Amino acid sequence: MRAHRRALTLLSVLLSACGGRGGAPPSATTAGPAVPALEPAIACTAKAAQLYRTDASAATDAPRGSLLACSDDGARSVAELSSRANLLGYVGPALSSTARVLRVAYRTERLAGEPGVGTALVYLPGRPRAWPVPAVVVAHGTIGLADVCAPSRKGGAFVDELALPLVGAGFAVIAPDYAGLGNGRGRTYQGWGIAEDQAHSVLDAARALQHLVGPGALGRFALVGHSQGGGAVLAAQAALASDGAGLDVASVVAFAPGWYDARIFGRILGHGEAPLRGRFEVLHAFTAMWFFAHAAVHDGTAAAADAFAAPLRAAVTRAMDERCILTLGAELARAARSVGELYDPGFVASVQACLGPGPCTGPGQRWLERVIADRPALSPGGPPVVLIQGLLDGIVTPSATRCTLDRLQADHVRARACSLPGTDHFSVLGRAAPLLADILDGHAIACEDALPTCTPVDDLLAH
Repeated sequence: MRAHRRALTLLSVLLSACGGRGGAPPSATTAGPAVPALEPAIACTAKAAQLYRTDASAATDAPRGSLLACSDDGARSVAELSSRANLLGYVGPALSSTARVLRVAYRTERLAGEPGVGTALVYLPGRPRAWPVPAVVVAHGTIGLADVCAPSRKGGAFVDELALPLVGAGFAVIAPDYAGLGNGRGRTYQGWGIAEDQAHSVLDAARALQHLVGPGALGRFALVGHSQGGGAVLAAQAALASDGAGLDVASVVAFAPGWYDARIFGRILGHGEAPLRGRFEVLHAFTAMWFFAHAAVHDGTAAAADAFAAPLRAAVTRAMDERCILTLGAELARAARSVGELYDPGFVASVQACLGPGPCTGPGQRWLERVIADRPALSPGGPPVVLIQGLLDGIVTPSATRCTLDRLQADHVRARACSLPGTDHFSVLGRAAPLLADILDGHAIACEDALPTCTPVDDLLAH
């Protein structure tokens, strides 16, 4: 049990959590009466439900980012934006722009060329910050694999925290659900933690925003993500050199990014006696999501539950289809009492062999290859990266973010860290509002890198 606690404590400080409190830049200083409202260049007349029924087969001949459906969720006043943003934790200058909120379905790809459809919320400013309008892709944190968990289906939950203050300050914003979330219908799932899959959703969301407002309306893009979304925008930066055609990305900002060493999920399987019920339910949910989502995206939906004990595969699939992250762990604990009961013994043995002396073959070898692929090298010639970290964060710790920064700098990526004392995984967003504005406007930022030394996963597990 002591080893189990060490492993789970490590996972709790490395894993990205779901969503957070919002933050945003100060109100626009370049906008004025001469700057027109940003409007869609197409009619957005589809019913919202239609977006989630759009099939990938309808998109195979369309360019990536092409819009397949668009619905109009109406206008938001400055007072409405401010009220909700403040409720979600925004601390910053008064917002100055109204917003028009839309929902879109767009063409994307899953992994290496498979057709896919992503859905997203779009926020168009009534009073843009400048013209062409600076644009932001906002990538959300972990929320679950079930369609009902998608932010665009939950009234902006887990994206409004960032999107509302940003649009209220004059930025155009698109917030993707990630392909397979919201519209998977049990036929596919979002690629939770899969770098290539998430990168496609992020980059094609930027293209979708371009298609929505028409040529010449948008300026440079920023990619901003929190937690899981922080990992998604880092993956997008890595993919820009080969997959960024038509996109001008000026900066990448990752709040407490989920870019930890994913071998931790394999190590958790080695503690078969660990109970699923109790204080670590959410952490076990993260682990189960990793194995389920990777198998679903890489091997097909029929293989999604292959890592789990055969008698429990239907129950695991049902839990993934119905539960969001905060209740998923409890649902899994109804199916099995412990880690050892939940997972297939042969799969566990293969993974443990690949973590130890070997031989590393079969499902364990495939698992390890995917772990490595999930952390591609970022591009030294790509846009600069800023890692923003709360020093009180107990979910993605300052040490974990130091590990990420060390790797980026070793790869000669233009990267720096900005640490905020007195903030945690969630409150850092609201406190970082003025810094985020400066980054997105291309200004220098004045903040300190006070991150502690990186402690590698294997060293932590040894103590």
